[in-house]
Amino acid sequence: MMALNYGNFVGLKFSYIVYELERSDASTKAPSWPVGVDGVHPPTKIPIPVPPSPSAKGNEPQRRPLQLSKQGQVLEIAIETAANVILDLKNSLNDWDSKVGDGDCGSTMYRGAKAILEDIKNYPLNDAAETVNEIGSTIRRAMGGTSGIIYTIFCKAAYTQLKPSSGSVVTPKQWAEALAASIAAVSKYGGASAGYRTLLDALLPASSVLQEVLTIEIKCWGGSYHCFCSVF
Repeated sequence: MMALNYGNFVGLKFSYIVYELERSDASTKAPSWPVGVDGVHPPTKIPIPVPPSPSAKGNEPQRRPLQLSKQGQVLEIAIETAANVILDLKNSLNDWDSKVGDGDCGSTMYRGAKAILEDIKNYPLNDAAETVNEIGSTIRRAMGGTSGIIYTIFCKAAYTQLKPSSGSVVTPKQWAEALAASIAAVSKYGGASAGYRTLLDALLPASSVLQEVLTIEIKCWGGSYHCFCSVF
């Protein structure tokens, strides 16, 4: 028997299963377990299509455009504002997370936000789709862990949705569709949905409100991009 001091092994759990020796060769569909002749291995991994960032496609690193378009300027301000808010919330996020988790949410998000602020000088800000793709690459490198994977999936799904409009001005409707696609991807690959006490419980209402605002904007102002932005 093995004695464990749970004060030194927080969260470590062992399950000891006793089974008959001859049953160890029985057919099974459990992933990564040696199977008998009738056993069939299911896929042990779910393939997630991750488009390579532009900086990884060639030897030339990404560079900030010499002159930002109006969309590029707005995108830069939005990214920097969001990242700085996350930096300011580091301790609060850790405190909230400590009540239901391991208390490192703020520190993890801080690493991602700090890396984004460092990398933004190389983002192709005039191209919204490619910028979102680069943000995903930054997060994957800087954050790590489950959160890093989830937010990378989020950004890559948005990139895929926005890619057809790459190089042109992205409309509010297209941003809303990208958000919805990102939420769907996180739910699909993460296995969570509304009520699971995950980031989806914040993203789903946000997506709904965005759709409502878009509907009001179209009815009241005839789809004006300027008026839509003024709502926020």
